Amino acid sequence: MLDFLKKISSIFPRKVPDQKTYIPHSLSRIKEESQEVHFARKFSFCGGRFLYCESSEQALNFLKEIIKENSIERFWCPDTRLQIYLRSLSTAFDKTPEKEYFNLIFCEYLIAKDGSVMLSSDQMGGWKLFELSSHFIILASSRQIVSTIDDALRRIKAFKGNRIPTNITTIRGNEPGVFYSESQKKNIYLLLTDDA
Repeated sequence: MLDFLKKISSIFPRKVPDQKTYIPHSLSRIKEESQEVHFARKFSFCGGRFLYCESSEQALNFLKEIIKENSIERFWCPDTRLQIYLRSLSTAFDKTPEKEYFNLIFCEYLIAKDGSVMLSSDQMGGWKLFELSSHFIILASSRQIVSTIDDALRRIKAFKGNRIPTNITTIRGNEPGVFYSESQKKNIYLLLTDDA
């Protein structure tokens, strides 16, 4: 898995990509696409910004760059593990979402088939998707990439047993011309690492 990630990390830029120009056409050169590469290509095609992080420290550096690039003053962040990142950057956060905040969360799974990100009440702190802003920074692990939504739902059932979360949904990037529900289209940065 690490060899694969190093292979595609050389294709993706090392700095935060510009939303208007970032679509990794060079990924099409890989003939036999792994599930991970397929996800990265689909996610980027749909307007998401994919950043591979070799470590937690690099994820923190990317987060710092995203904060600067977007002039983010405050986050909505319900997860105490991610709040540690924000405290280390002296960045304010709330536990109640507001439409002008960026959302900093983990996800359930990354769906390779369509490049979407699966969320549930576990990540959304019990809030519904329409109650959150449309700006997301998501931290995920390469172990969370699955082929289809059905695969993700089976894994949720297998790993969470009787504690299956509610409000399971998927979101995608906001690329114009990509035909998905407007409610699913979001401004998404995905920080993918092996140790998330």
